[in-house]
Amino acid sequence: KYSGELQKRTELPKEKFSHLFERLTIHIQLVDDPEIALFMEAAKTIVLDPKDAPYAACALAVNADIWTHNPRDFRSQRIKCMATEALHQLLYPR
Repeated sequence: KYSGELQKRTELPKEKFSHLFERLTIHIQLVDDPEIALFMEAAKTIVLDPKDAPYAACALAVNADIWTHNPRDFRSQRIKCMATEALHQLLYPR
């Protein structure tokens, strides 16, 4: 639904983004709201923007990393946050 917006934000060429998106979607894990709710209070303490708390709570719930446009918005040793370029290097090592 939002792939066009994501592609624009990544500033990657369309073909490169499509390949990256395909590689990412096989690692996506859905998390139920009740599970996320268990981590919301902790999440609120590690984000600069309260709107990012659900994403942090989800990452905490399943011990996941976060792909974000601005990794500095998350202040946590428990969550690894990476910008697009870092994710690209992880998926496509040279």
